[in-house]
Amino acid sequence: MSKISLRLMTRRPAKDGTCPLYVCLAHKGKTAYIPTTIRLLPGQWDSKKCEVVGSANKSQLNSAATLCKAEFQKQLNELAYKCRLSTMTAEQIKERIVGEKTRDEERRFLPYFERYAASRKKENTRNTYNNTLFNLRKYEPHIDEFYFEDITPSWLDNLQDRMREGRLRQNSIAIHLRNIRAVVNDARKNDITTYYAFLKFQIKTEPTEHRAMAVAELRQLRDMTLTRSREYYRDMFMLIFYLRGINVVDLYHLRKVDMRDGNIRYIRAKTGRPYTVKVEPEAVAIINKYPGSGDSLLNCAERVCRSNDFCHNLDKTLQMIGRDIIDAEPDSNKDMSTWEVLTSYYARHTWATVAAGIDVPKDTIRVALGHGARTVTDIYIDFDQAKVDAANRRVIDFLNGTAEIKEILSAELRHLLAAWAGA
Repeated sequence: MSKISLRLMTRRPAKDGTCPLYVCLAHKGKTAYIPTTIRLLPGQWDSKKCEVVGSANKSQLNSAATLCKAEFQKQLNELAYKCRLSTMTAEQIKERIVGEKTRDEERRFLPYFERYAASRKKENTRNTYNNTLFNLRKYEPHIDEFYFEDITPSWLDNLQDRMREGRLRQNSIAIHLRNIRAVVNDARKNDITTYYAFLKFQIKTEPTEHRAMAVAELRQLRDMTLTRSREYYRDMFMLIFYLRGINVVDLYHLRKVDMRDGNIRYIRAKTGRPYTVKVEPEAVAIINKYPGSGDSLLNCAERVCRSNDFCHNLDKTLQMIGRDIIDAEPDSNKDMSTWEVLTSYYARHTWATVAAGIDVPKDTIRVALGHGARTVTDIYIDFDQAKVDAANRRVIDFLNGTAEIKEILSAELRHLLAAWAGA
């Protein structure tokens, strides 16, 4: 007959004097020991009554110990019901019980999500998944108890509604839902679950907001007299524009060896694709103004340790500048909305909008923003880099002039530019 009991192992106490509590499985004259997470001082355990004594938390600890013992007893009873105990040793029963517990843990959603997030190679990707974890805990109080089978279409609908009530934008919600879907897909690939809620649930998005400055606003920002700190981040914004909307993360990580023969060559962090930008004199002036030490092309890392923090500081400073401009013109009839929400993204969107406004072909804009082939034809034709360089020079020359773009871009083109600039 098999028997389950509890025993405090006092032979090797920890430095704080506590000892581990074990579940003991006696079977056919042999005993197997299964550790629990409970640790006690020797005086806190009554070995005759098999219960915790002399502890302020004795009721909670006794409940935890009883539940643990009952869980193993249940699994032992299931093995007995299936008539398998007679052919098994105590160690085999232990391995079976612990194995079932491990497999049960693997099916839990949140621990799997945490492991998946930690395994992402890129820091930005890890941060994106960790942000989803934060919001899952915020909007689903019981997420710790969820298994993959609990991720149902109705639950996803309810989660989306709660996030909307929390004033998250639909595209931000879509990012979280895509992250959940990626984790579920990985679990299915690894045979953790076969259930798939996303067959019946569609992730919704909204058209990307067209975040572009008027050329006059960009000239105003470029020519402002600012404090040294604000001037630095204003110059970084202009450098992003001069380098055809380079991503802040890529700008932060540029090395001296990336700039040669009048070009900057780098691998774009977001897509892993090689990218070449001709460095125009306006960009050279800013690069020379803020040289980096060691291998770094710029001194971004000397000011801020992480690219995410650098981006945060850049956006925060741009919005401080914007508020000062609004405060300086309280009675202005001009549309001041751009200054309220100005971020580094505006440099990229503005470059694309100016390019479209001066009739740079859409395919040239697409390639300039770092997008790959859309058609089979694109694969066979090596796009002329000189066209992209010429387009950038035209955009900068237009900014350096006095003209304004008077054409009203079509809604279709505005959405297309916003999608390219946001990608």
